Amino acid sequence: MRTSLAFLSLIAATLTMSNAEDISKPWGSVTFNVPHETSAASVSLVADGSLTKVNLSLIGYSLDVPETELEGIDKPVLHSAQLLFGEDWYGEWKEGEKPIPHFIIELSYGDKSKFGNLPTIRFLFHSGKYQERINLIQTTETVWEEFRKSPGEPPVKIGTTTRAAAGKKEPGER
Repeated sequence: MRTSLAFLSLIAATLTMSNAEDISKPWGSVTFNVPHETSAASVSLVADGSLTKVNLSLIGYSLDVPETELEGIDKPVLHSAQLLFGEDWYGEWKEGEKPIPHFIIELSYGDKSKFGNLPTIRFLFHSGKYQERINLIQTTETVWEEFRKSPGEPPVKIGTTTRAAAGKKEPGER
């Protein structure tokens, strides 16, 4: 009986050790630089369970997202952050106007949907200042609801956008 108990203890210890795995911890901050044809950009994000700082630095100036605009962005996945550039018009424009370049800092946050994806938050900058945040929340396998929030205003549902289902590619994607 003692031999059986000793054997079972050895098996239990072996199973416990074999199930051990490394667990990643959320990053507390990330800063990255992005070269660009006409300028260089630097992005800095800080989190402590929630997103606490978002900064975009361009040559000659630095832009912060107001702290009040970071409320409700819990469990940010800082290593998912990327900076998107736009060289064309953003928003309303009139014929003859010059294009307004824009920058979007994008990252995932929160808990996975039942479809296996995290919500996406985007911070839009153009005309030399922070403009709004754009929140995408998955509602079906391919449909995401889009909410926009300007500083000091409540979020407004804009509509929906379609993204390829997890593991599937859009037509023309490689």
